[in-house]
Amino acid sequence: MEGPGREASTGGMQVHSCDTITDLSDIKSKAKFYMASNKPVLFKQGANSWQACNKWNFEFFCSGALGETMVEVSMDGKERGQKGKMSLRDYVSSFRSGAEAGGRQPANSVEDTKEEERGREQEQEQASRLDYKPYMRAWYFQEDHPELLQDFPNPPECFPDKFKALATEFQPPFTWIFIGPQGAFSPLHRDIWYTCAWMAQFQGRKRFLFVPPKDLKLVYRKLEDKEEYLDLRAPDLERFPSYRHANFIEAVLEPGDLLYIPSRWPHFVECLTDSVSLTSNFANVVNFKHVLIPYTRWLEKRQAAIQLMKGIMKMQLRSSGEDG
Repeated sequence: MEGPGREASTGGMQVHSCDTITDLSDIKSKAKFYMASNKPVLFKQGANSWQACNKWNFEFFCSGALGETMVEVSMDGKERGQKGKMSLRDYVSSFRSGAEAGGRQPANSVEDTKEEERGREQEQEQASRLDYKPYMRAWYFQEDHPELLQDFPNPPECFPDKFKALATEFQPPFTWIFIGPQGAFSPLHRDIWYTCAWMAQFQGRKRFLFVPPKDLKLVYRKLEDKEEYLDLRAPDLERFPSYRHANFIEAVLEPGDLLYIPSRWPHFVECLTDSVSLTSNFANVVNFKHVLIPYTRWLEKRQAAIQLMKGIMKMQLRSSGEDG
């Protein structure tokens, strides 16, 4: 099992490389170790055999009925911020030219394109730090295109999910597609209900910066009416004077890679190139005690909504009978 990579300094921050696994034999045992340790790990080419890895390119998402699907796009990076709505085809076309939309490179040319991609990253780095790029974050595609569920294992064998052991109606909607241009990002955050997650990268390259839970106080403030995280693109030393003392862990995903995102670890995510990713948040033995209370509340609200809808339907039926 490979260990941590080299340590690097970025903008005054100490950034350590995420543990990386290249030998995928007995991947279940290796994943179990990291889940028990509640630490991030990158499985190189861990999703390479999934059908989605070769199928889900930019051209695919622009085609047919899939391309006509209306999707919500984050316009400012805030969870409850400004959203735009457009067709998936129009969104992808807004940052991909027709010549670029052919999708994933053949296996024998991936290495040849890495230097070109890194050159693009360096050329646009400054501009991408100043402007927010509209980002299709967390598209819950199952409602519009359940057929896409056939293109990947959910859950993957190495990441058993306690939610998936439940009847479908009791499973929270926690499997999403992310599509975005170079420079699109998700600000520092912790995942919903303190679940853990896996992310598979299918197109382009994506960078994660993790913060261990023990360093949370260096990058997070709990205010009376809201929570506030460090803005890694423009750190505020008045609000977070000690953030450079945090031990950041970096993972860079390439097509076919599979990342484990542990429970309660704040993380910042940015697209180093135009990107397509798939993620699913899940419950396991490590995070279940944190997940149980918010999950129960979600169930109660869901059941209340179902009862309300039943009541409205009964009223409508009675009204229709009286009118008749």
